[in-house]
Amino acid sequence: PKGAAERAAAAKALYRTGLQQLLMGNSRGALRQFKRALAARPSYALAYRGLGLAHQKLGSKALARAAFRRYLVLRPSAADAASIRARLESLK
Repeated sequence: PKGAAERAAAAKALYRTGLQQLLMGNSRGALRQFKRALAARPSYALAYRGLGLAHQKLGSKALARAAFRRYLVLRPSAADAASIRARLESLK
């Protein structure tokens, strides 16, 4: 089994790949990468943020809300917390 440091590094790399996919307009590919990042490290807050963004782009409002809420639980004082809360409001 991989150690915690290896899982964290893998999650970070998967997250970065997911962000690249999202920026290129491949929301489904991004979702896969963010889910893989969370499988490697379930508490990786940024992957929940990415998951929320990808779900939002795909029109899956309930899933986007759930992912954004989890992100805010894990990182309540993140630099982008206010903008994520605004996204949550827009998804109601």
